[in-house]
Amino acid sequence: MTDIPFDCIRSIVEPWWVESHEVGVGSLIFANISQYEQIPLTLNPVGRVEATRHDSAEFEIAPLMATQKVAKSQLPVAALSLNPDEYWRAYKSKMRPCLVIAEPGTVVDPNLTKGSPKRNYHPFYLAAPFYGVKTGKRAGYPAAFLERVRHCEYPQFMWDYLPHQKGEQSLLRLDQIQPVGAHYQAYRDSGYKLSDEAFDVFNTHLNWRLSGVCEDDTLLAEFKKEIEDAFTS
Repeated sequence: MTDIPFDCIRSIVEPWWVESHEVGVGSLIFANISQYEQIPLTLNPVGRVEATRHDSAEFEIAPLMATQKVAKSQLPVAALSLNPDEYWRAYKSKMRPCLVIAEPGTVVDPNLTKGSPKRNYHPFYLAAPFYGVKTGKRAGYPAAFLERVRHCEYPQFMWDYLPHQKGEQSLLRLDQIQPVGAHYQAYRDSGYKLSDEAFDVFNTHLNWRLSGVCEDDTLLAEFKKEIEDAFTS
């Protein structure tokens, strides 16, 4: 059993993770998650692999900036067809643990969708990804930063130990919330979810991220105050 550091909110909530195989709000799942850059990237066809084939092409990766019009290639590629106002996006993705923060919503009455593409109504979860913490390496997070995340100083980050990783630190990124298809092949269940009390803490933290205000009279607000007093006295 991993020792939970005293200076994180997990140390006062037990249990934090509980076993569950019913996916819903608060569930820990695995999904192939996109990693977004500050400036998006696009794929632009620049030539053909074979002159007579229209189902493949060579591409360049270029910035997709909102402040200027991006020139689009006129080279048609059957496998990657686009409407005039559309672009292909290029980004990395990785299978990551994610926290489900919203369910797909209400099922749309099929009588209302007749004659319309099914993709217009496909259901999606909203999920926030966890990023592994690497310390002591160039790509890692500095220890001083991780300490501040444990102290809940940043609304966009939450610190955690995931139940399947045997004590490896992880950061939940609330600035990377994204859709995950509700199809059973779009994600994998971990068998865990947040306990009711842990989810209350998370929900307060999420509201802080969305509103910019950490609600008074909550466990999160009390913890932040206690940590502030302990480390400034």
